[in-house]
Amino acid sequence: MKKKRRTSVLTAVLICVMLLVCSVSVSRGAERTGSIEMVYELSDVPFSLYRVALITDSGVVPTEKFERYHVDLNSENAAQTLAAYIQRDKIPALRSDKTDGSGRVDFEALEKGVYLVIGESTKVEETYYTVMPSLISLPFPHDGVQEWYVRGKVKFEKHTDKLTDISVLKIWKDPAGQITTYPDVKVQLLRGSEVYDTVTLNAGNSWKYVWKDLDTRCQWSVTEEEPEIECKVEISRNGYAFVITNAIPDVPETTAPTEPTEPTAPTTPTGPTSPTSPTRPTTPYTPTTPKPTTPVTPYIPQTGQLNWPVPVLSFAGVVLFLTGVLMIRKNRDEK
Repeated sequence: MKKKRRTSVLTAVLICVMLLVCSVSVSRGAERTGSIEMVYELSDVPFSLYRVALITDSGVVPTEKFERYHVDLNSENAAQTLAAYIQRDKIPALRSDKTDGSGRVDFEALEKGVYLVIGESTKVEETYYTVMPSLISLPFPHDGVQEWYVRGKVKFEKHTDKLTDISVLKIWKDPAGQITTYPDVKVQLLRGSEVYDTVTLNAGNSWKYVWKDLDTRCQWSVTEEEPEIECKVEISRNGYAFVITNAIPDVPETTAPTEPTEPTAPTTPTGPTSPTSPTRPTTPYTPTTPKPTTPVTPYIPQTGQLNWPVPVLSFAGVVLFLTGVLMIRKNRDEK
């Protein structure tokens, strides 16, 4: 019974150890995920989620679908700029869902990255709601802690007008003055995901344009075609007034190489000096033959260990050994 009980206990311990090892290996192998929850005033409103960039050890890297756009993700209006390109180019969403009865929409099991959340415009009675896009990093740094559960509040604009004017202004940022003449740019007015109109902005029209009497029941946005020169594009919005800013990247300063100096003429080497006459060596000294001495008998140091206890201890060990043997035999006979 005792042997069976010991065997059962050992088996249970081994099983627990194996389960613990397996759970640790699985948790290490699986990449951590998080979620993004958005809270809105209205229910049953469609929202779409896009993964626009990856977060790696080397920094933030745009995903394949967004690497073609010249957008600075750290800019204040990066979300508005990317949302316009998404509508124009009809980029498919990673996830889509609607707000529930309490105005919440939740996107779960998301990997590390930078996400863009876009909501559709909605009409409630005579009021029109326009959702502002949101750019969210997952995990989100907060007070020195990486938050994997992000909860955000949807920003929106609302109005009651049925017709409105939409304006667009083009601004160039070129602090170093690298461009002498800025090229014309083509700006597109989008109604939903369709290009409603295209205008050309240049110095002749002061880089601005206004569309008149447009229906506010539609979702309007602006974007521009690919710029002819290298620059970062940023689109900001205030109501129905849009500003497109193109920033020219700074060029690092380079110093012109200095002209090499003329080499100096080599000097004429001086002739060799005549060697001095060698001195006559002196007569060598004859060493004396040393007399041998009688060696002294070396002194053997004492280690401090005595030899007399050795036989005594040996005898005591034999007695103890024999006593142990007799006791073992006595126990066996009694059993």
